[in-house]
Amino acid sequence: MKKLMLLASLLVVLSVSAQERTQGEKPQKEHSKKNRPTVDDELKRFEGYNLSSSQKQKVKSLLEDREKNFSKNEGKKDQKLKKDKGPKNDDFDSKLEQILDKKQFSQYKQDREKRPKHNHKEQK
Repeated sequence: MKKLMLLASLLVVLSVSAQERTQGEKPQKEHSKKNRPTVDDELKRFEGYNLSSSQKQKVKSLLEDREKNFSKNEGKKDQKLKKDKGPKNDDFDSKLEQILDKKQFSQYKQDREKRPKHNHKEQK
């Protein structure tokens, strides 16, 4: 009877430790892709701005272009690429400002400031 109890408790300990180990592990390569929102997710952020159908198409196209640029440059860890992030964001904002009207763009800027900032250095 003692052997049976010992075996049962050993099985419980091993199964719990195995579950903890698999939940904590995350693949390194897919980490950035999983955390980055899709184009459709990004487009949902614009639902509260009362966009016309032509504005929706233009914003979707702009988001798809930005996603292509991210995908193209994803493997590069060049310092120059990190320095260029600011102007790329400004370029995206200027193109978006041309699509949205003043009220919509000011709402976008307010919403963007409310979103949490991503610190990629802490994620690694």
